[in-house]
Amino acid sequence: MKILELELEEQLSQHLGCAKQAEAVTALEQQVASLDKHLRSQRQFMDEQAAEREHEREEFQQEIQRLEGQLRQVAKPQPWGPPDSQ
Repeated sequence: MKILELELEEQLSQHLGCAKQAEAVTALEQQVASLDKHLRSQRQFMDEQAAEREHEREEFQQEIQRLEGQLRQVAKPQPWGPPDSQ
């Protein structure tokens, strides 16, 4: 009888340990899910920001090209005659 009681206590102790481990695993899984959701949100934000920066860069490039064109127009040699009256 004493041996059965000891075995039962040992099994109960093992089950309690397993239950604690199961709780820890569940908590960790919840943390992983939360961190994954946060990571996805951050990635989406960064992708949106990158697209916005690319759009701004394209607009800036267009403005530079426009200004360079204006500079070329101003830098063209002007004929030395009376201006056209047209």
